[in-house]
Amino acid sequence: MTAISDSYRAKAPRGTARRLTIAATVLAAGISIITLAWPRLIVGISDGQLNETLHSLSSASPASEQAVKHMLALKEQSVRVHGNAKTWADIGLLQLREALELGPLTADGKTALEASIASHQTALTFDPRNAYVWTRLGQDFLVRDGATAEKLGSILETAVQFAPYDSRLVVARVDISLAAWDQLSESVHKLMNDQIHIAASQSPTALANLARERYALTRVTELLADSPALLKRFVYAYAHPQQ
Repeated sequence: MTAISDSYRAKAPRGTARRLTIAATVLAAGISIITLAWPRLIVGISDGQLNETLHSLSSASPASEQAVKHMLALKEQSVRVHGNAKTWADIGLLQLREALELGPLTADGKTALEASIASHQTALTFDPRNAYVWTRLGQDFLVRDGATAEKLGSILETAVQFAPYDSRLVVARVDISLAAWDQLSESVHKLMNDQIHIAASQSPTALANLARERYALTRVTELLADSPALLKRFVYAYAHPQQ
């Protein structure tokens, strides 16, 4: 792994006031709506000059649009000098943030989202084993295509393969899977069942928040039924939400 792997950080939201709901149109047998809390959506990075801007992407007070555009311009200049996985991943994050700020259903938001997908895919050509980038690519597709995104299953499988126990990524992957559960294959269900057990062990409060936001209490409870101790931790966290 390059230095990019040590610099990422994900945060679960705390409180409704810190959440921004996003609508993403799903094209399948009709149109349905999927909601995403964007501060949690972004698997943040914390590195050098980007520290303050990227930290604010997951905070209650997002960075100004001017600051994000400035950092994006700096990173794009950096690519022209020495393109690498980290630089492309940073750009992808900023473009994802821009898409969510503009609204992923607007013309400009769609353009930024496509650019984020392209940047993350380019980052993976430099570092194809980077689980952080794979996870964010899954978030890109979930925002763009909703629960019907065809690539989510394979992306989740790859992300888990390269970092199965990283607590910063487990919660993000569980979030993606709960949003798209009915569209995922049985093999991916089994894989994400394991991730849910890991989340219950490592981050029960974050898992409880996801279950509440994704209306997945019954599903998570049933999946944890074979582990009474983990189920107890999860139920307690669910019953005692932290604001």
